[in-house]
Amino acid sequence: MRPISLPSPPKGTSTLLFFLISLVLIPRALAYNAYSVIVPANKKECFYEILEKDDRLDLTFQVGDGGNLDIDFWITNPKDTLLFSVFKKSTSSFGFNADSSGTYTYCFGNQMSSVTDKDVTFTVAGPDEIFKLQEKYQMPEDDAHEPLAKEVSELHNGLRLVMDEQGYMKRREEVHRKTAESTKSRIVWWSLLQSVLLVAVCLFQVNYLKRFFEVRRMV
Repeated sequence: MRPISLPSPPKGTSTLLFFLISLVLIPRALAYNAYSVIVPANKKECFYEILEKDDRLDLTFQVGDGGNLDIDFWITNPKDTLLFSVFKKSTSSFGFNADSSGTYTYCFGNQMSSVTDKDVTFTVAGPDEIFKLQEKYQMPEDDAHEPLAKEVSELHNGLRLVMDEQGYMKRREEVHRKTAESTKSRIVWWSLLQSVLLVAVCLFQVNYLKRFFEVRRMV
């Protein structure tokens, strides 16, 4: 994930003000790191992230539609070593610090399904943008500003977790709403079918009893 492009702070601007501006802008940029992908039946979809050593990467995913709402998920490092994997999960999250520089791969697998596609929504939060900004703009890290930088970093990470949780809750609400709408539709159609059957049975019984008690005239 590339550093966020921000204008260089003008001379005389306090470090506190620049930190606060960065704190406002960074979560907005992170809000766009939510993606949605359709994983076809018996297929997998992979994505790639280029990281430097010790860079942080956090991923969260949720299956919104398809089958039993489950998916396989795994992450490998540049040496193709498995870092994390889950199977037949509807939601999960994982974060790690890169042990080496290179391309990291994470995949969603739908090989367990031969018919149903899966709709997966996931969020990706890359290397800590605060430290990227410090490196790019050479912001001072003396003893006077170190506590402030630490507090801003912790607050930034907290906001990122809140956004991930909000995204998860929104997706779960969509899933529950679709389930409720589907259930409502089935109830309506089943009620109509029952009404039609009830009317048909009543007409049959009336007609049958009418014929049973009908007095035939002798010709």
